[in-house]
Order: sequence, then C-alpha cells, then structure tokens
Amino acid sequence: MKRVLTISVCALLVLLGTTATAVEIDENVAAKVNDDVITVDEFLARVLPKYTDISRRIEEIDPLFSEILMETEYGEKLFQEYERTVLEDMVNRLLLVQYARSIGITTDEQFIKESIYQSIHDTLEELDISYSEANAYYVLRGYIGGLETYADVIIRDMIYRDAQNRLYSKVIGDIAVYDEEIKDFYEENADRFIAEEEKARLKIMVFRSFSEAYEKWRTASRHAEPVTVFAQSETGYAERDFTLDEIREMNPDLTRLIFKETSGELLQSVVPFGEGYAIIYITSYTPARMLSLEEAREEIISEILPLKKQNAWENWKEEVFEEFKQDSTIEILFNGE
Repeated sequence: MKRVLTISVCALLVLLGTTATAVEIDENVAAKVNDDVITVDEFLARVLPKYTDISRRIEEIDPLFSEILMETEYGEKLFQEYERTVLEDMVNRLLLVQYARSIGITTDEQFIKESIYQSIHDTLEELDISYSEANAYYVLRGYIGGLETYADVIIRDMIYRDAQNRLYSKVIGDIAVYDEEIKDFYEENADRFIAEEEKARLKIMVFRSFSEAYEKWRTASRHAEPVTVFAQSETGYAERDFTLDEIREMNPDLTRLIFKETSGELLQSVVPFGEGYAIIYITSYTPARMLSLEEAREEIISEILPLKKQNAWENWKEEVFEEFKQDSTIEILFNGE
C-alpha cells in the first residue's frame, strides 16, 4: 500500500465556551484514496463538532483539566492522535464504499440526499424553526458550513452504512448451521436444554424439637406402611413437589438423599429442616426432562448462526478487504498547521 504520511496536529479551531470563531479554510484535500478524495472540510466536519462538545463539557466538569487538555503539549498530542484516528477511519469507510462499487454494489446517493434534505425540511417545519436559526445552531455546534455541513455528514454516514449493510448481506448470504454443528452443540451444552427440573414429591412433618420428630420417625420406621403414620398424624403434614434448588436452600445435605431413583421411601433419620426438625417420606421422584435435539434445534441455531455470521464478516475484513486496502493508493495530505 502506498501511503504518504504528512499529517500533523490540527489547530484547535473552537474556543472554550458556547461561541465558535469564524474560520477560513481552503478548499484543499485531506486525503486521496484511489480516485476519490476526502476534503479538509469533510475532515473538519468530523472533528470540530466533537471538539466543541469536549471543550464545553470538560470545562463544566473540571476547568483545570480543560486547561491542560486545551493549552498544553499533552493535550495537543492527544488531539493529534485523535485526528489521525478519525482520518484513518474516514479512509477505511471510503475504501469500503469503493470496494462495494467495484463488485457492483451501488448506492443511490441522490435518493439518500433527497431523503435527508426532505427530512430536515419536514423537521424544521414541524418544530417551527427557521432555516437561519437551524443554520446558526449547527455553526455553534462546530459544523463550519452550518446545516448544510451537518446534512453532508449524515449523507456520507448513510452512504457508508448502506454499502456496509449490502456487503455484509453478500458475505454472510450462504452462512448456515449444519446438522452436525447442531448435534455437537447440543451434546456439549446438555445442561442448557432442561425443559423441566428434576423434582421429588415429598410428605413432610416438621417439629420444633428433635425429640418430638424422633418419636414420630421411630413409629413410622417400625410400621409396615410408614406413609400411613403421616395420614394419622394430629400435627398434619405438607405434601408437594420440591425442586432441587428448594431442598438445597433448606438443607443442602438432603439433596443426595432425596434426588435419586426411588419411590415410597422413608428417610432413615430425622433431619434438620428450616428452623425445626422433620421426617420425610419420598412419594415419588421425577428426573429432569431434557429438550430433545429437535425441540432444541431453533434455540441452537439462534445461538450459533450470529456467531458464524460475525466470524465470516471479520474474516472477510481481514482477508478480502485488507487485500483491497493494501492494493489501494492512499495519500494522507492534510496539514493542520
């Protein structure tokens, strides 16, 4: 890639405060990118509005920091790096539009311009703002040419986004998720496809003291049908389905005793439960139900497909677009002194 790098720091053209100074700028070229150019006006339309906002906001937050940023060599170096990065980004954007054009992807720039100007006209009319008022507002924001400069920035952004979106669609157009990928993802992430949690239906009697609980447990454990003791209890009992998380919260040690393939079993001891002691009868156990591969298919595709598309786009930028960039003639000519 041919590159003439003569960029230097752009003089800060916006004074601190709410007013902007009038600046005369020659109609010269900031950069040449193959057969197109980026003008100084286009470049300044990117950086000056940012400087206006930065100077105003930083001064409000911390005047001392603002002074260092605006009036010292440290601030100058920061602005220089920012300007270099902005111009480089503008070059990359123009290159992408050029590449799109080279493979037959064209943007209706006239339609975009007419749409933007119509939108501006309609907005001013709706808000009852005159063109001169709007123009003055955008000059104060750092757009040297006022409303027209602001519109040009929006138009260039839309041209770039349109080219980028069309290129993206072309690059990822054939990207799909294949059955083998779906199967591998399903097997590697099985715990993500639980349709219903494992649960155990329990009969529980809770007592305030261990001795009360033990007495009832001893009676039940000696009975041929321990569950009948629960039905005969004067203190009553609770019976419902409990999930693993619910039991773990009340007594983590119970999980291994309760959540197993069993049915109709009295726990072989009194257990701490909440603020008391309990005897527990396991009526039934239901293991977690997993979504089948077919049931999980759409969820898996929605997980994999965006990543494949993003990877394809990043690979395209690193390979195809970078090669186009390397074969391009790029000259950075702007000198802000």
